[in-house]
Amino acid sequence: MKLRGLLQLLKCSSAVFAAEKNSLKALDKALMELQAATLKKRKLRCAKVTANSNEKILQFVNETAHPNPVLDPKE
Repeated sequence: MKLRGLLQLLKCSSAVFAAEKNSLKALDKALMELQAATLKKRKLRCAKVTANSNEKILQFVNETAHPNPVLDPKE
């Protein structure tokens, strides 16, 4: 009788261990997906900042460009 009880307890422990292992795998997968999404968002934000900076540089150049550039005196 005690042996049967121990066997039952071992089966339950094994089932709990398997469930915990699956839960850890699921948590690990979710964490990796979150990290990938965060990295993608960061790359998008950097791309937007770069595009905005390039636009501001072009705007500055266009605003400060002289309408009649000085000609080379040799011409």
